[in-house]
Amino acid sequence: MRKGGLKIANISKKDSIINAALKLFSNNGYHKTTVSQIAKEAKVAKGTVYWYFDSKKQLFQAIILTGVERLTSQIESRVKEKDDVLDKLKSIVMIYLEFINKARQHFKVFQEGMIAVIDNDFKDRMMAFRSEQAEFIAAIIEQGKNENKVRLDVDNKDMAYLLLSMVTSFNDYLQGNNDFNIISKGDIIIDVFLQGVAR
Repeated sequence: MRKGGLKIANISKKDSIINAALKLFSNNGYHKTTVSQIAKEAKVAKGTVYWYFDSKKQLFQAIILTGVERLTSQIESRVKEKDDVLDKLKSIVMIYLEFINKARQHFKVFQEGMIAVIDNDFKDRMMAFRSEQAEFIAAIIEQGKNENKVRLDVDNKDMAYLLLSMVTSFNDYLQGNNDFNIISKGDIIIDVFLQGVAR
């Protein structure tokens, strides 16, 4: 349906479609939003939506993957500014929480839509993202070992996945709770991860 290089001829239209879809998915829900409504909101022809995306499902996936790419970019650029290993780990926690907090208004629709859009290809891409993030964090932990700031008896990958799990552990509290301050959980995540819970 789409012709190689022509697909990226007008990035602004693609962005308009993504932004329109995000707005409508958030307001109306994934299932109640139609491609016609998205096209109208984006001020493009319905066929233009299908030029960039084969289906509403693929468009929803693109929104999530775009968010993931932005998160990755933020982490890589901001962590590079830090020299200290512990500061790098703290930055990763706060960047994740800030990202989740910013997207909180879309959280419910993401939860609803994810059930509809998960397929093996999308699942593989999300798992690849998580694996890349784990590798990135594991490299920082290895740096910490080399600098004698991190215990030598911990597995880098295990610790990386543990930290990723911790930063997403409060996600469920966002649903229907506009007063929940997820940013405030950064200190306890960082403290427990770096110090543990034993006295």
